[in-house]
Amino acid sequence: MIIYTALNRARYRGLIVGLFGVIEALKSPCVCRDFDE
Repeated sequence: MIIYTALNRARYRGLIVGLFGVIEALKSPCVCRDFDE
């Protein structure tokens, strides 16, 4: 069970980091400029 929870935690951390990356990319003006063009 310890190994399973460790994998689960790593997966959640990956999802959270991915979400924050997407949010930061959306807030970035460079990305918005690319979408406008």
